[in-house]
Amino acid sequence: MVVLSVKMFWAIIGTGDFFYSFFSTVGVLLEREGWGSRFPAIMNELYWGRLPNEHLDEAEEELAEIRAELKKYPRTKPIWDFEDPSQAPPWEVEYPDFVTDLSNAFVTASGKVLLDIIGRSIQLARKMHEDVVVESVDPSKTQFIKYNPNKR
Repeated sequence: MVVLSVKMFWAIIGTGDFFYSFFSTVGVLLEREGWGSRFPAIMNELYWGRLPNEHLDEAEEELAEIRAELKKYPRTKPIWDFEDPSQAPPWEVEYPDFVTDLSNAFVTASGKVLLDIIGRSIQLARKMHEDVVVESVDPSKTQFIKYNPNKR
């Protein structure tokens, strides 16, 4: 299971294949000159595991461009594998009603739009003066506890 973390806060993304598919989609459809050529903070730093605090502004601008450009593609055109763009996802994709295009087609395991999760993680990292970190966790060995402000 892939999560984005900022200090002690985690956002559940989903499988590594799902995460890679989002970056493959950006790489193939939006970066004609190669992986990371247009969006280096997102593609070369966040994807590889750490978006440093000093690049959060750049990443936020890149994310806005990615969102705007992915809106131009139908939801049925995600790229599963950067190295083999013709490869289809290994399962039938059923899109929730709110998915209208590729900008909101990547829905995380927690039911949130991936671009929104990345954006919120960047905002939180800026507020906390921290990095955004991509982590792989084993859910069978991790206890996820929903925060309840009434039980402090």
